[in-house]
Amino acid sequence: MVDGALAPMTKRTGLPVAVLVCHGMGQQVRYETISSIADALRSEAVARGGTAAEVEVPLSSEGNDFLARAEINWTDVTQTDHSVHVYEAYWAPITEGRVSYWDTVKFLFSAGWNGHRYIRVFRLGKFERWMFDGQKTM
Repeated sequence: MVDGALAPMTKRTGLPVAVLVCHGMGQQVRYETISSIADALRSEAVARGGTAAEVEVPLSSEGNDFLARAEINWTDVTQTDHSVHVYEAYWAPITEGRVSYWDTVKFLFSAGWNGHRYIRVFRLGKFERWMFDGQKTM
């Protein structure tokens, strides 16, 4: 991801590159992940010989909705300006209190069984995933 985000895409388009970070399981703190990603991108830009501004975090809200993003701007060694906006899709509050321990255990065993069942050696069928509100065959 870092290589793609640091590629000279803004030289051609003049537009920022967007990075969407999705998480929600584990002990993450909301907005900590976009901060970590933004800091890593900035550090990589500097390590490659560029000069980077401090990470900016503009906040906007519309009604009860709140949107945060981290913006990283830098100039590379060829004096080309780059900009990346890092957004976060934090879904833990959506499932909080709705998913039990046993739901998680069943999901993990089901995922393991499906992976085992569809190993190429056995060729027992098509690989299917639940995506976009339905079962999809890959």
